[in-house]
Amino acid sequence: MITYKHCLAVLVLLSLCPLGVQAQQASDQQTGQSQAAQGASQADESVTSPESREPAPALEENAPVPPPANIAGPSLAFSSDLERANYLRGGIGMGTTYDDNVFNTASNQVGGFTYSALPHLALDISTSRLRWTSLYSAGLTVNQRLSAQNQGSHSLGMDFEYRLSPHVSLAVTDRFFLTTGFFDQVQTSPDLSGGGILQQPNGLVITPLAKNMSNNVNGELSWQFGAGSMVGMTGGYYHSSYNDVAPGTTNLLDTTTESASGFYSHRITTRNWIGVRYGFQHLSFDPGTEQTNTHSVMFFHTINLNPTMQLSFFAGPEYSDVSSQIVIPQVQLPLVLFISVPISHKTWSGSGGASYSWQGEHTSITAGFVRRVSDGGGVQGAVTMTSVTGALQRQITRSTTLNFAGGYATNDALMGSTSAIGSLKTASGSVGINHRFGAHLGLDLSYARVYQEQTAGTTVPLPANHNRGAVTFSYDFSRPLGR
Repeated sequence: MITYKHCLAVLVLLSLCPLGVQAQQASDQQTGQSQAAQGASQADESVTSPESREPAPALEENAPVPPPANIAGPSLAFSSDLERANYLRGGIGMGTTYDDNVFNTASNQVGGFTYSALPHLALDISTSRLRWTSLYSAGLTVNQRLSAQNQGSHSLGMDFEYRLSPHVSLAVTDRFFLTTGFFDQVQTSPDLSGGGILQQPNGLVITPLAKNMSNNVNGELSWQFGAGSMVGMTGGYYHSSYNDVAPGTTNLLDTTTESASGFYSHRITTRNWIGVRYGFQHLSFDPGTEQTNTHSVMFFHTINLNPTMQLSFFAGPEYSDVSSQIVIPQVQLPLVLFISVPISHKTWSGSGGASYSWQGEHTSITAGFVRRVSDGGGVQGAVTMTSVTGALQRQITRSTTLNFAGGYATNDALMGSTSAIGSLKTASGSVGINHRFGAHLGLDLSYARVYQEQTAGTTVPLPANHNRGAVTFSYDFSRPLGR
């Protein structure tokens, strides 16, 4: 039975002192008296009336936290979808997927089908102070050749924002999954954000087939104390555990990540924000003795190219402290002793990246590049992850939408000399088409290609060379709330 520890770091609200604003007073008008000996001359003091003074910049309420400081990344929703609120949505998707390497082997690959039925329910609530979007999906996935992996699938996503005062906001995001890995399907929604680029776990590693339960929850408190100034802090908790790992494959690691950060951001022009972010994270793995602490300082620049297009850059130093233990045999005949010796590895490295998002009327794009210390995706301990990801959604007709996605990542173990898997390279790409038949029925066709290569290490290799095609029929409904 899978056990799961779920916790959410408590955010403490700081006492905020109101800022005093000094009012300016207009000078009194004075008129000089003309003198006969010197002729008619007049002296005035220039006067500025209250009506002619340029008003001070207005305090923009609820200015969004700029990336990479924010915990909620961009979504693939179109701009028209972002304006919709207070809806109940639901439906069911029934489909089949074919994978040409169901056993995840390097040779003698065997293909197989999976069949799934996944109902889902989504809720979108918006008021003057609250915005809450959630999606729950559950169902059954049946494997043609792997009946032992048949099980129910569950996924839950939530984005929560609440304005505590005119200039103080609280945000919480949560992503929960219970799946059987690469072969499983879960319902997702373009309305949910993709998660902050620095808060996402390592999701680009393909693991051997196993049941996986994971949860990633983040909280954020921000205070806009000026027309163009903001401070905030975040806390996060991520846990991933595996069960029923296929025999003869690499042992998978349960991963726990605890993180915290604080940031300051200042708007230098109407469209440009600059700032600095300090981040801390603690990573631990089970089974294993490796513990990793990281500290990073990143300077960032975010450009709001237009209301639905944003570009951000960030970079800075990162310090890593890795501690572990190795077992050394000591032969003292007739005895053989095993001694546990603590080891550590401390290093400085550069971290940074960039992100881009555009949510147009018929086209939406997200793209990101990041290099930082992260978890090893269940197959490694702490790694230096370098990844590039991108996704595009394009509505070509009123009822037809195309979508594309791709990614490339390298994961290099921080303790390469003691890691069973020293380095992994993963590349993936997918293309899909969705066609709507009226208001409720839909058809999805998709194809995905995944490749993974292990370039260093001493354990069983982790090849992942897959081609996967899927066909899904869906029924969906949408109902307005409170109307």
